[in-house]
Amino acid sequence: MRKLIFIIPLFFLNTLLLAQSYEANKIRKELSENTDAVFRLYEQKTEIISEGKHKMYIHYAVTILNKNGEGYNRIALNYDDKLVRVNGIQGNLYDENGERVNRIKREDIFERISTSGGTLYDNNKVKVAYLEHKSFPYTVEFEYEYIFDGNLYFYDFMPIRSSKISLEKGSFEVVTSNELDIRYKSNAIAKPSVSESEGNKNYKWSLANIPSFEYEEMGRFRSLLPSVNIAPIKFEIEGYSGKMETWKDFGHFFGELSKGRQEISGDLSVKVADLVAGKESVKEKAKVVYQYLQENTRYVSVQLGIGGWQTFPASYVHENGYGDCKALTNFTKSMLAEVGVESYYALVEAGDFPDPIDIDFPKNQFNHVILCVPTKQDTVWLECTSQTNPFNYLGSFTSDRDVLLVTEDGGEVVHTPTYGNEDNMQIRKTDMIINADVTGSLKVVSTSTGLQQERYPNYLTKDKTEQKEMLNKLFNIPSSHIESFSFDWEKEQIPVFRIEAEVKLDKAGSKNGKRLFIQPNLITKVKYIPESNDDRKSDIIINIGFIDIDTVNITLPENYHPEYSPKPKNIKSVFGEYSTETKIEGNQLIYIRRFEESKGTYPKESYPELIDFYKKIVKADKTKVVLVDKT
Repeated sequence: MRKLIFIIPLFFLNTLLLAQSYEANKIRKELSENTDAVFRLYEQKTEIISEGKHKMYIHYAVTILNKNGEGYNRIALNYDDKLVRVNGIQGNLYDENGERVNRIKREDIFERISTSGGTLYDNNKVKVAYLEHKSFPYTVEFEYEYIFDGNLYFYDFMPIRSSKISLEKGSFEVVTSNELDIRYKSNAIAKPSVSESEGNKNYKWSLANIPSFEYEEMGRFRSLLPSVNIAPIKFEIEGYSGKMETWKDFGHFFGELSKGRQEISGDLSVKVADLVAGKESVKEKAKVVYQYLQENTRYVSVQLGIGGWQTFPASYVHENGYGDCKALTNFTKSMLAEVGVESYYALVEAGDFPDPIDIDFPKNQFNHVILCVPTKQDTVWLECTSQTNPFNYLGSFTSDRDVLLVTEDGGEVVHTPTYGNEDNMQIRKTDMIINADVTGSLKVVSTSTGLQQERYPNYLTKDKTEQKEMLNKLFNIPSSHIESFSFDWEKEQIPVFRIEAEVKLDKAGSKNGKRLFIQPNLITKVKYIPESNDDRKSDIIINIGFIDIDTVNITLPENYHPEYSPKPKNIKSVFGEYSTETKIEGNQLIYIRRFEESKGTYPKESYPELIDFYKKIVKADKTKVVLVDKT
């Protein structure tokens, strides 16, 4: 196969780059306003040499205008010993007038292991270098080259990756051959120029004078940024070949990687058979196998070469008691297969509400693997890396998103379960006693379900002192003391976490003469109001739908009665609904609050309505009751 040449020797490029001008006063006003750093130049070039090898060259210069932009004065380049190498690192520092005052020397480049917590061993390392200057503005310039053994993944082009960063000039070039053509998809950038010569093909995208973007709350920031995604049609990595033009082909490649790695030992086969004895349904069998997995294995990341994508054999996990997400998923799949239960790997972009994968552009957009177990009635989903996750509960880490199911026929895009408003509830019942001297007490029973309960199981891993501190922060009641508390976690398909607490109040309100002023909603108050934005550019994304219901029973002090209690409120919006009601029954004041917000994508034009919705809720949550001494 023809080898393509386009990389100019780095030492020659560096000589040319010194001739460029980086005076700070030459930056256009619209690029420096409300900006922390300006990329004067950003060049990215990718050369595809063969199905299993490519190079990437990066060169950029960025003028740092203030302290907030100082993160751009350094580089941290990840690589490993098998599939990714980095070389040719060079860097220059220029003062405000564009004069070079420093450069990176060999001894300025530090190398360290980049293994994170939970990783047993891997090849991952990082090269770090930085340039500092005593005053702003100043400019740093970096260039380096990556060499990749394997074309499973190409770096996308996205020169601007955060808010308050602008760009003077940028370009992205891909050099390949007609035999190794690419697929591409761009956003907010003009179509590339395409040229061909002697069987080689050259794509080039250019852009200039891109002003900085403001971060927008509840938005999808990346959708606003100019970018180009590229992917191969066919590729190779460590001797394994595949195609990526369709999801079916891509799923077939991952299926091939795992072939022959499901065998389990005879003693484990007997054990699994004993576990499912008497279990009739697929779901019952899957549940006991999942419990065995959680009780006998733990998650440990193992990343060596193609091991980043290929699972370890099931026997490896059984012998060692640990594995990464692929290995633990494969182990579970193997045990289920042993008892006649069919299951499938599901490749997923995991994380709390990441950007959705682009289902119209097949490529490696995944960082995690979970297991899908079809049944006649529904589908079971298993997170195999967790020792505590409830059976068939995915949660915010992998729920409600498109994933790639790896079947015998190849890949198929399916959607993981979505948890609706009624799955994500917080029902809080509070009995409150108020004394005439404004001291008091609370008995709180708080029940959270689904996505709303996810922050609480972590409480169970702490000691009593830490748990008490966490509850104090959760309740956030001034002049209060938690006297007792307990937790209960029901690990159902929709998990339930219950908190019970008794709280002493040194100051349950305020007193002025014969009047007491109390706030019935002491705990569940909304304080957040989205920032104003008269020029919003992205649609509004609400990731979680939920329902909060609070019932507060307040025992009034003797001889006091309500002089003023708030009228019922009902605030309706396209985003949800909020209501409150206050009732008097003898010496009891009963306050009921209900707040429901709906998950969804809303047009940017409705942002003022969202702000107004939250403003009204914040105000309503501050409502007070006035009690007067009737003696």
